[in-house]
Amino acid sequence: MMKELYLKLKWAWKMFQAERELKKATTEADLMHRKTGLRYYVLPDCNHKLIVKSYSQLKRMRKCGMFSNRCTIADFTRECFYFSASPYEPASSKVISKKKRDAWLKYVATYR
Repeated sequence: MMKELYLKLKWAWKMFQAERELKKATTEADLMHRKTGLRYYVLPDCNHKLIVKSYSQLKRMRKCGMFSNRCTIADFTRECFYFSASPYEPASSKVISKKKRDAWLKYVATYR
């Protein structure tokens, strides 16, 4: 019984930390968007931590071989856990943000 309680608390703490990490990354993406006016994407890195990158930074990463050369903006928009507004499109809507948040929590539960 104590072990089950310990495992549930450990899982809840992990989800709380993941939620906090996502909130911090989305805030950082919005702040960087306000400074530069570019769209920023929140993606996981090799260590399963969230990183905030613009499309130009993602293109550089693609040239280095971190992503496939066939990756497009639509792929990054679909696979990221959050994207800020761009000069031409708004940021993620509430429904999309909730789905992407759930995807992030599922990702954390699977890989961490």
